[in-house]
Amino acid sequence: MDSVLNIIHRVWISFYVKYPILLGGGLMKIVTVKMPEDYIAALDELVKRGLFTSRSEAIRIAVRDLLMKELWEKSKISIRAYSRGG
Repeated sequence: MDSVLNIIHRVWISFYVKYPILLGGGLMKIVTVKMPEDYIAALDELVKRGLFTSRSEAIRIAVRDLLMKELWEKSKISIRAYSRGG
């Protein structure tokens, strides 16, 4: 018999696969970025403290926040419009 957590996990995964944009996901591409070693050390410290699960997550959130501030909020275009390519 499945535990409640297993059932919730399966439902979550099923929903995420069908609607990744709604959950901040979607297809991801690899982007190579050069940055100073001090930045990398600081990112590693944030991961070590448990604020992020990885460097990639920290960078994605920083980029998202920059886009929201500088592009989406200023032009009043929603994130969802960008998610759909419109």
